[in-house]
Amino acid sequence: MDSTLLVVLTLGFMPVPAGIVYRAMREVLMMAPSRLDREVREAMAPVMQRPGLERFESYVAKTGRVHNIEIHIVTTPDFASGSGIAELDRIREEIAEGLSIPAEQRWFTVSFTADPRWL
Repeated sequence: MDSTLLVVLTLGFMPVPAGIVYRAMREVLMMAPSRLDREVREAMAPVMQRPGLERFESYVAKTGRVHNIEIHIVTTPDFASGSGIAELDRIREEIAEGLSIPAEQRWFTVSFTADPRWL
């Protein structure tokens, strides 16, 4: 009887540590939380409507409390030639405003290139 009770209790409590191990392994393997990946793609949708922006790749991961977000944008060769860095910073700001993660909890990188091989 005692061993049966022990088996029942063990099986009853197994989901708790299994869930913790699952979440920890996702972080160790730097697997992106699907919610974060979806949020980045939603934030990029209006940005990519700008003329001169062709496509983007994004990489997201969560390690501890920090969310790592990298976005690489392919532009036309003459994009931002007149407005320069200020235009690129406006794009970064627009993307950042579309994210719900506080600035102090994210490592946020946005890069621009006219050569798709750099993605």
